[in-house]
Amino acid sequence: MKKTILIGTLLLIAVIGTSFAAGTDDGTWFAKNSFKKEFSNASLIRWDNYKAFTKATFTMNGRVLYAYYTNGGELLAVAGNILSDRLPVTLQTELRKNYSGYWVTDLFEVASEGETDYYITIENPNYVLVLKSNASDGWEMYSRKKKNVE
Repeated sequence: MKKTILIGTLLLIAVIGTSFAAGTDDGTWFAKNSFKKEFSNASLIRWDNYKAFTKATFTMNGRVLYAYYTNGGELLAVAGNILSDRLPVTLQTELRKNYSGYWVTDLFEVASEGETDYYITIENPNYVLVLKSNASDGWEMYSRKKKNVE
């Protein structure tokens, strides 16, 4: 009799556990739990689940940010657009000196593993350049594309 009750209890626990787990099939469960701990003041949260990672788009302190998580809930990186005057002074100076004929069309920072990288897209009438920098190490060419000028 005790054996039957024990087996019945285990089956009940298995059924209940399966029903709770069924709601987590989208792969965001671990990411959402990590996110709640790291970004408790976030609002307007949207989740996108991809094959290799989960992305949270959210607002915090008046900024739109993007947090990227592994499917196991480990934070990979946090990214967000910034204005060019928020760049380190050395990077601003290098842009003015070496790319004076270009205008900024996109700029964002990516924080990962304690380091911040910057990516900037600049254009002139002939080219679109994407430059990358690790903090204040200077800019390096990430990509260069010639425009179809007619």
